[in-house]
Amino acid sequence: MRIRVGERGSVTIYLLIMLLALIFFLGLLLDLGRIRIAQNQLRKAANTASRSLLADYDQGLKDQYGLFVMSTGPEEGRKNDFNRYLSANLAQAPAGFSLLDFRLEESSIMMIRPLEDTAVLQQQILEEMKYRAPVDLAVEVVSRFRELGGLFGVFGMAEKEKNNIESIDARMKELKESSRRIRQLSQKRSKLREEIKKKESRLAELKEKLASGGPPSVEKEISSLKDGIERDRKKSGQLREDIREESARIREARDQIEESLTSLEKSRGVTGGQTEDGAPGGAEGGDELDQAIADADRFIKESLSEYTGRLKQDLESNFPRDTLDSIGTAGDEESFDQACASLKDSGEDGEPSLEEESQKMAGQDKSRLDLLKKGPHVELVNSFEGRGDSVSRGAEVIETGEKLLGVINLEEELIEARDELFINEYVLSERAGRPRFENLASNDFNTDRADAEYILCGSWMKALEQVWLIRFTLDAPAYFVLKFKVFGPVWGTAAALVVGAVQASVDTLKLIKNEEIGLIEVFPPGGSRLQDIKVTYRDMLRLAALINSDREGKLTRTSGIIGERTGADMNRSSTAVFGDVTVSVRLWFLPAAGMGEMSAGPFDTVIRGGRCYITKNVEYSY
Repeated sequence: MRIRVGERGSVTIYLLIMLLALIFFLGLLLDLGRIRIAQNQLRKAANTASRSLLADYDQGLKDQYGLFVMSTGPEEGRKNDFNRYLSANLAQAPAGFSLLDFRLEESSIMMIRPLEDTAVLQQQILEEMKYRAPVDLAVEVVSRFRELGGLFGVFGMAEKEKNNIESIDARMKELKESSRRIRQLSQKRSKLREEIKKKESRLAELKEKLASGGPPSVEKEISSLKDGIERDRKKSGQLREDIREESARIREARDQIEESLTSLEKSRGVTGGQTEDGAPGGAEGGDELDQAIADADRFIKESLSEYTGRLKQDLESNFPRDTLDSIGTAGDEESFDQACASLKDSGEDGEPSLEEESQKMAGQDKSRLDLLKKGPHVELVNSFEGRGDSVSRGAEVIETGEKLLGVINLEEELIEARDELFINEYVLSERAGRPRFENLASNDFNTDRADAEYILCGSWMKALEQVWLIRFTLDAPAYFVLKFKVFGPVWGTAAALVVGAVQASVDTLKLIKNEEIGLIEVFPPGGSRLQDIKVTYRDMLRLAALINSDREGKLTRTSGIIGERTGADMNRSSTAVFGDVTVSVRLWFLPAAGMGEMSAGPFDTVIRGGRCYITKNVEYSY
């Protein structure tokens, strides 16, 4: 009997082969996905365990000094805590099936970056003070020095007035130059017209001679004279137009001067050469600074009043509008000549310029008159003189490059100065209502606890020396200006130095007793508002700290004092965790594919014995 073999079922075999290959490929992808998930899970768990370990910081150092360090304890205990935190954050395999069966293989951690390292200490101090220091310093500076605002207001207004006066002086120079040119052109035109009259008289004589039968050469001379008269008349007409152009420039410059005068008068309440209040006089019953500010303001106002009054009078007498209009509109020669003749040369009498005003009134009050044209607020403006020439010579490019380099260097210097200021303020400021570091004024002159002086200056004796020197630098000049100036430069200076030294000693003793004193002190009190600006011993230490710019030494002494006062071992006061963790997960499909042992597995892992070993580096700090 013959059996027929059919083809039914062959498709099923092919589908089964393809399905097995697809399942195997999906299994490989599943293992790779599990490895990536395990890496992410380990990263999160390791970071969380590190943060949990750092959360166990020294509460005493945090409350007193604002510093974060790990609490003391054995290294093995910290490692056990880290492993416990890590295991708690890893996915645990419940009873039965689990996608990731983590197994902690090994961990190695160590505590690094102790506070004994000055770079670490500086970083924590700057973090502590980056918001506190600017606010505290700004409040103290504003509260102590806001009373000097009136003086800066006077300087600011004087600067604006100086700019207006400089503009007026520049326009007046234009007026002088145009006036000289008009006189020169007018004189030249007058001579030319005299020549024309002479030629016309000669022409008349020649015509009469020709009518009476003169020789033929007379006709040639007559023709030459006519041509010369015509040329001279054209030159005279051109000179007349030039004079009118100069007159137009004078009118324009005069309008600009009057605008500047109006602005100048409004800035100080001066109208028509008179002050609005009508009475000079300073602040009645005020102290020396009040009186000086009011006196300078009054004197500037009076000087401006006289200046604007004389300038307006000069404009009206030397450059009257009617005369300028007549020069521009006169039709006949006689009216034009009269208008030119009536225009005076201001260069003969001279306009009341700022320099002449200074020389004229120097005997009255030279020191305050200088506010009109000198002072620190003027230096910046004067530094830009001649800028146009530098552009034409190409020096502007070099100057701009130097300024850019200067800005870069300035930025670095400002950052250094900011860090220095923040460190000083950290030592001197309070935390939780009490000073971080005691000073002589806060501990009743207990030299054993003069921590702030030791940190900032190296010793309490050196700190007191510098405080005394600062007080002497402030008091001695004040005594000379307010008390002993009348005795002359020699005896007055000697007396100021002696009394200033005594006053500096008295001030230092008061400061140590935690008393407030004036920014400057003179006896008997009075004579300057600077005595009303009160300073404390801590303020003087701030200035002394700026003199001592040894930042590395300050940080080293700060670390030593903190360790001495708290009993902490600064070499073991760690602020960071460093190490590595290794876990493993079982693979499902890769071993079956012949990948059960790989020293360089996927995603920087190692496969050994059917498990994937994943390592994560740990580095976390405060």
